Amino acid sequence: MRGMRRTYINIYTLTITILIGLITLINLISWNSKAISDWYRQNVFVLWGPLYGTVTGRTDRSVGEVMLGIAAVLILLFFIAIIILISGKIIRFICRRKAIKTSKEADVTASPARTVTGRVCVTYIKVFVLILCIVGLIQTLNCFVLYHTSTFEEQYVSEYLKN
Repeated sequence: MRGMRRTYINIYTLTITILIGLITLINLISWNSKAISDWYRQNVFVLWGPLYGTVTGRTDRSVGEVMLGIAAVLILLFFIAIIILISGKIIRFICRRKAIKTSKEADVTASPARTVTGRVCVTYIKVFVLILCIVGLIQTLNCFVLYHTSTFEEQYVSEYLKN
């Protein structure tokens, strides 16, 4: 068993993969089947919609507007984290190149400040991606599937005119 390499997927990667797969699958199905979208609206959204409305209706502010404001700040912080990580990689690369040119030992290994900053940035990016996936799932269940249901006219007016 020495030569065998154990591969595993951590819980975060599995969660993100499942969420993205679920969002994609639900959207593909709703885009391609009006009947399934109608079934979702009549059988699932009837339960999910009021529950979501009850939770978000407890505030006197628009939850959507608050989420947009928070999203703007989170996106700004996301880009700052990316810039910090890329800047650190570039600085370490330049220091290593200079050390090689001067034939000195490059001491750009893990300093406490670098590892803490890197961990904070990577953790922030992971949390950001998780929040993005959860918001994507909520939007899919509340909006995107419902955009593909039959129209009011298709459901009621055409049926009324037939009779």
